[in-house]
Amino acid sequence: MLARETEAQKRAPALLSGVIGLDSLLDGFGGRRVIEITGNRQSGKTALALNIILQHLSKFKNGRVVWADTTGDFSVEQAAQILTTFDSEATLTALERLQISLVFDIEAAYSLLEELRSPPSVSTDPPLSCIVFDAITPLLGPLLSAASAHGHSIMTEFMRQLRIFSQSQSCPIIIINNTSLSIPNSNSASAPRKPALGPSFQFMTDATLWLSKPDDETAMLDHERGYTIRSAEVLRSRNTAAPKPPTLFKISQGKVFD
Repeated sequence: MLARETEAQKRAPALLSGVIGLDSLLDGFGGRRVIEITGNRQSGKTALALNIILQHLSKFKNGRVVWADTTGDFSVEQAAQILTTFDSEATLTALERLQISLVFDIEAAYSLLEELRSPPSVSTDPPLSCIVFDAITPLLGPLLSAASAHGHSIMTEFMRQLRIFSQSQSCPIIIINNTSLSIPNSNSASAPRKPALGPSFQFMTDATLWLSKPDDETAMLDHERGYTIRSAEVLRSRNTAAPKPPTLFKISQGKVFD
Protein backbone atom coordinates (compact mmCIF):
# COMPACT_ATOMS: atom_id res chain seq x y z
CA MET A 1 0.00 0.00 0.00
CA LEU A 2 2.81 2.44 0.90
CA ALA A 3 4.58 1.69 -2.39
CA ARG A 4 1.40 2.38 -4.37
CA GLU A 5 0.82 5.66 -2.53
CA THR A 6 4.42 6.75 -3.12
CA GLU A 7 4.07 6.04 -6.82
CA ALA A 8 0.79 7.94 -6.95
CA GLN A 9 2.41 10.92 -5.25
CA LYS A 10 5.12 10.94 -7.91
CA ARG A 11 2.51 11.11 -10.69
CA ALA A 12 0.86 14.17 -9.14
CA PRO A 13 2.07 17.61 -10.28
CA ALA A 14 5.33 18.87 -8.78
CA LEU A 15 4.90 22.17 -6.96
CA LEU A 16 7.85 24.13 -5.61
CA SER A 17 8.25 27.61 -4.17
CA GLY A 18 11.74 28.06 -5.59
CA VAL A 19 13.13 28.48 -2.07
CA ILE A 20 15.19 25.43 -1.14
CA GLY A 21 14.56 25.69 2.60
CA LEU A 22 10.80 26.00 2.15
CA ASP A 23 10.57 23.20 -0.37
CA SER A 24 12.53 20.83 1.85
CA LEU A 25 10.09 21.19 4.74
CA LEU A 26 7.36 19.14 3.06
CA ASP A 27 9.34 17.72 0.14
CA GLY A 28 7.61 20.25 -2.09
CA PHE A 29 3.94 21.19 -2.17
CA GLY A 30 2.78 18.70 -4.77
CA GLY A 31 1.44 15.18 -4.45
CA ARG A 32 -2.07 13.99 -3.69
CA ARG A 33 -2.26 16.12 -0.56
CA VAL A 34 -4.27 18.85 1.11
CA ILE A 35 -1.75 21.28 2.58
CA GLU A 36 -2.69 24.00 5.05
CA ILE A 37 -0.69 27.23 5.13
CA THR A 38 -1.46 29.23 8.23
CA GLY A 39 0.17 31.89 10.35
CA ASN A 40 -0.07 35.35 11.81
CA ARG A 41 -1.37 38.35 9.90
CA GLN A 42 0.99 39.55 7.14
CA SER A 43 3.19 36.50 7.55
CA GLY A 44 3.23 35.79 3.81
CA LYS A 45 0.57 33.08 3.46
CA THR A 46 -0.96 34.35 0.23
CA ALA A 47 2.43 35.38 -1.16
CA LEU A 48 3.82 31.89 -0.63
CA ALA A 49 0.84 30.14 -2.23
CA LEU A 50 0.91 32.55 -5.18
CA ASN A 51 4.63 32.01 -5.75
CA ILE A 52 4.18 28.25 -5.65
CA ILE A 53 1.55 28.18 -8.37
CA LEU A 54 3.25 30.84 -10.53
CA GLN A 55 6.52 28.88 -10.36
CA HIS A 56 4.61 25.87 -11.68
CA LEU A 57 2.74 27.74 -14.41
CA SER A 58 5.95 29.41 -15.60
CA LYS A 59 7.80 26.09 -15.88
CA PHE A 60 5.09 23.82 -17.28
CA LYS A 61 3.14 25.12 -20.27
CA ASN A 62 0.53 22.39 -19.79
CA GLY A 63 -0.11 23.31 -16.15
CA ARG A 64 -3.43 24.76 -15.01
CA VAL A 65 -4.33 26.16 -11.58
CA VAL A 66 -7.63 27.20 -10.00
CA TRP A 67 -7.50 29.93 -7.35
CA ALA A 68 -10.65 29.95 -5.20
CA ASP A 69 -10.87 33.56 -4.00
CA THR A 70 -13.13 33.75 -0.94
CA THR A 71 -12.63 37.45 -0.23
CA GLY A 72 -12.43 39.06 -3.67
CA ASP A 73 -8.92 40.30 -2.95
CA PHE A 74 -6.93 38.42 -5.59
CA SER A 75 -4.63 40.80 -7.48
CA VAL A 76 -3.98 39.98 -11.12
CA GLU A 77 -1.53 42.88 -11.19
CA GLN A 78 0.51 41.32 -8.37
CA ALA A 79 0.59 37.98 -10.17
CA ALA A 80 1.68 39.63 -13.40
CA GLN A 81 4.46 41.50 -11.59
CA ILE A 82 5.81 38.30 -10.04
CA LEU A 83 5.74 36.57 -13.43
CA THR A 84 8.10 39.20 -14.84
CA THR A 85 10.82 37.70 -12.62
CA PHE A 86 10.59 34.36 -14.44
CA ASP A 87 12.25 33.75 -17.78
CA SER A 88 10.58 30.98 -19.72
CA GLU A 89 8.30 30.51 -22.70
CA ALA A 90 5.54 29.12 -20.48
CA THR A 91 5.44 32.41 -18.55
CA LEU A 92 3.82 34.11 -21.55
CA THR A 93 0.62 32.06 -21.13
CA ALA A 94 0.73 31.57 -17.34
CA LEU A 95 -2.13 33.96 -16.54
CA GLU A 96 -4.29 32.34 -19.23
CA ARG A 97 -3.92 29.05 -17.35
CA LEU A 98 -4.73 30.56 -13.96
CA GLN A 99 -8.48 30.43 -13.31
CA ILE A 100 -9.76 32.80 -10.62
CA SER A 101 -13.08 31.66 -9.13
CA LEU A 102 -15.01 33.74 -6.62
CA VAL A 103 -16.20 31.42 -3.85
CA PHE A 104 -18.05 33.22 -1.08
CA ASP A 105 -19.85 30.33 0.63
CA ILE A 106 -19.68 26.58 1.10
CA GLU A 107 -22.28 25.93 -1.60
CA ALA A 108 -20.16 27.77 -4.16
CA ALA A 109 -17.13 25.75 -3.05
CA TYR A 110 -18.98 22.48 -3.67
CA SER A 111 -20.14 23.76 -7.06
CA LEU A 112 -16.56 24.55 -8.01
CA LEU A 113 -15.37 21.06 -7.07
CA GLU A 114 -18.19 19.51 -9.09
CA GLU A 115 -17.30 21.66 -12.08
CA LEU A 116 -13.65 20.65 -11.84
CA ARG A 117 -14.55 16.96 -11.62
CA SER A 118 -16.24 17.19 -15.02
CA PRO A 119 -14.18 16.42 -18.13
CA PRO A 120 -12.63 19.52 -19.77
CA SER A 121 -15.02 21.28 -22.15
CA VAL A 122 -12.23 21.42 -24.72
CA SER A 123 -10.01 18.39 -25.29
CA THR A 124 -6.94 20.63 -25.51
CA ASP A 125 -7.47 22.13 -22.04
CA PRO A 126 -4.41 21.46 -19.85
CA PRO A 127 -4.85 19.13 -16.86
CA LEU A 128 -5.55 20.58 -13.45
CA SER A 129 -2.32 21.02 -11.48
CA CYS A 130 -3.51 22.55 -8.21
CA ILE A 131 -6.37 24.27 -6.39
CA VAL A 132 -5.76 27.08 -3.90
CA PHE A 133 -8.38 28.23 -1.40
CA ASP A 134 -7.54 31.75 -0.20
CA ALA A 135 -8.72 31.62 2.42
CA ILE A 136 -10.66 28.66 3.81
CA THR A 137 -11.50 30.51 7.02
CA PRO A 138 -14.32 32.75 5.66
CA LEU A 139 -16.02 29.66 4.23
CA LEU A 140 -15.97 27.52 7.35
CA GLY A 141 -15.53 29.91 10.28
CA PRO A 142 -19.08 31.36 10.24
CA LEU A 143 -20.52 27.85 10.39
CA LEU A 144 -18.82 26.94 13.67
CA SER A 145 -20.63 27.45 16.96
CA ALA A 146 -20.03 26.35 20.53
CA ALA A 147 -23.74 25.74 20.87
CA SER A 148 -24.06 23.25 18.01
CA ALA A 149 -21.98 20.53 16.35
CA HIS A 150 -23.71 21.01 12.99
CA GLY A 151 -21.12 23.47 11.67
CA HIS A 152 -18.27 21.19 12.68
CA SER A 153 -19.94 18.34 10.79
CA ILE A 154 -20.16 20.50 7.66
CA MET A 155 -16.50 21.43 7.99
CA THR A 156 -15.46 17.79 8.49
CA GLU A 157 -17.41 16.63 5.44
CA PHE A 158 -16.09 19.42 3.23
CA MET A 159 -12.50 18.68 4.17
CA ARG A 160 -13.15 15.00 3.52
CA GLN A 161 -14.38 15.91 0.04
CA LEU A 162 -11.23 17.94 -0.59
CA ARG A 163 -9.06 14.97 0.28
CA ILE A 164 -11.16 12.68 -1.93
CA PHE A 165 -10.81 15.15 -4.80
CA SER A 166 -7.06 15.43 -4.31
CA GLN A 167 -6.64 11.66 -4.22
CA SER A 168 -8.95 10.84 -7.13
CA GLN A 169 -7.75 13.66 -9.40
CA SER A 170 -4.05 13.49 -8.40
CA CYS A 171 -4.33 17.19 -7.68
CA PRO A 172 -2.68 18.91 -4.71
CA ILE A 173 -4.88 21.39 -2.83
CA ILE A 174 -3.43 24.30 -0.86
CA ILE A 175 -5.68 25.94 1.71
CA ILE A 176 -4.82 29.16 3.49
CA ASN A 177 -6.13 29.37 7.03
CA ASN A 178 -6.20 32.50 9.16
CA THR A 179 -5.50 32.59 12.90
CA SER A 180 -7.36 33.24 16.13
CA LEU A 181 -6.21 34.30 19.58
CA SER A 182 -4.71 31.58 21.73
CA ILE A 183 -6.06 33.48 24.74
CA PRO A 184 -9.67 34.53 24.04
CA ASN A 185 -10.62 38.19 24.57
CA SER A 186 -7.01 39.31 24.77
CA ASN A 187 -6.59 42.92 23.64
CA SER A 188 -2.83 42.81 23.25
CA ALA A 189 -1.50 43.11 19.70
CA SER A 190 1.34 40.78 20.67
CA ALA A 191 -0.96 38.10 22.12
CA PRO A 192 -0.09 34.63 20.81
CA ARG A 193 -2.22 33.28 18.00
CA LYS A 194 -3.08 29.82 16.70
CA PRO A 195 -4.58 28.38 13.50
CA ALA A 196 -8.27 29.18 13.20
CA LEU A 197 -11.15 26.68 12.89
CA GLY A 198 -10.34 24.75 16.06
CA PRO A 199 -7.75 22.20 17.17
CA SER A 200 -9.26 19.34 15.17
CA PHE A 201 -8.84 21.13 11.84
CA GLN A 202 -5.15 20.30 11.45
CA PHE A 203 -6.06 16.60 11.48
CA MET A 204 -8.29 17.16 8.44
CA THR A 205 -5.31 18.02 6.22
CA ASP A 206 -2.16 16.16 5.25
CA ALA A 207 0.23 18.85 6.44
CA THR A 208 0.19 22.19 8.24
CA LEU A 209 2.80 24.86 7.57
CA TRP A 210 3.02 27.75 10.05
CA LEU A 211 4.41 31.12 8.90
CA SER A 212 5.45 33.86 11.30
CA LYS A 213 7.19 37.21 11.50
CA PRO A 214 10.69 37.43 12.98
CA ASP A 215 11.47 39.28 16.19
CA ASP A 216 10.96 43.04 16.42
CA GLU A 217 14.64 43.86 15.89
CA THR A 218 14.73 41.99 12.59
CA ALA A 219 11.42 43.49 11.50
CA MET A 220 12.74 47.02 12.04
CA LEU A 221 15.43 46.38 9.43
CA ASP A 222 12.97 45.18 6.78
CA HIS A 223 12.44 48.62 5.30
CA GLU A 224 16.18 49.25 4.98
CA ARG A 225 16.72 45.92 3.26
CA GLY A 226 13.85 46.34 0.82
CA TYR A 227 12.39 42.97 1.76
CA THR A 228 10.73 41.26 4.70
CA ILE A 229 11.95 38.12 6.43
CA ARG A 230 9.53 35.39 7.44
CA SER A 231 9.88 32.02 9.16
CA ALA A 232 8.21 28.75 8.19
CA GLU A 233 7.87 25.55 10.21
CA VAL A 234 5.89 22.34 9.94
CA LEU A 235 3.32 21.89 12.69
CA ARG A 236 2.17 18.53 11.41
CA SER A 237 2.69 16.26 8.40
CA ARG A 238 1.42 12.80 7.52
CA ASN A 239 4.08 12.24 4.88
CA THR A 240 7.41 13.48 6.25
CA ALA A 241 9.12 10.95 8.47
CA ALA A 242 11.05 13.26 10.79
CA PRO A 243 10.44 16.86 11.88
CA LYS A 244 12.62 19.46 10.19
CA PRO A 245 13.87 22.71 11.73
CA PRO A 246 12.16 26.00 10.80
CA THR A 247 13.54 27.92 7.83
CA LEU A 248 13.70 31.60 6.92
CA PHE A 249 12.66 33.13 3.61
CA LYS A 250 12.31 36.61 2.14
CA ILE A 251 9.50 38.50 0.40
CA SER A 252 9.93 41.57 -1.78
CA GLN A 253 7.05 43.03 -3.83
CA GLY A 254 5.21 39.74 -3.53
CA LYS A 255 8.15 37.63 -4.72
CA VAL A 256 9.39 34.87 -2.40
CA PHE A 257 13.10 34.07 -2.47
CA ASP A 258 16.05 32.75 -0.41
